[in-house]
Amino acid sequence: MPDANRSPRVGVLAVCWREESVILAKRRNEPEPGHWGFPGGKLEFGERLCDGALRELREETGCDGDCAGVGSPREIIGGTGVSGVETVHFILLPVFVRWARGEPVAGDDAAETRWVALDGALPEPRHEGVRAVLRELQHFRLFGPGRAGL
Repeated sequence: MPDANRSPRVGVLAVCWREESVILAKRRNEPEPGHWGFPGGKLEFGERLCDGALRELREETGCDGDCAGVGSPREIIGGTGVSGVETVHFILLPVFVRWARGEPVAGDDAAETRWVALDGALPEPRHEGVRAVLRELQHFRLFGPGRAGL
């Protein structure tokens, strides 16, 4: 049974691209340590989506960018504690960011970062939603916000 005193957490993903590449980060901490995904984390109270994504990008990679738009929300619900109650519930919002400066260097809770070709092989293991977000980024780059047909 859901706990009425708990709420889902909102997180942002910095989907930062430069030409035909995107930055991915290998997680150092829970959840999913060792998995590759987009730099990101929890949105702070009072923080705008774009500001949170740019903060996470800077903290995890040392790079800066310019917000271009917001993608479709993703939801992660999983893990159960001793009482059988769900332990993880995140609403993740991908924020599309045009790279401005810096080269990715792992920081904060990223164990490793790298540029990855948008149409190339992705490092493993990776979160299952990475490929879907990359497809949405490709549509966004071609058609702009709200016109991707997704």
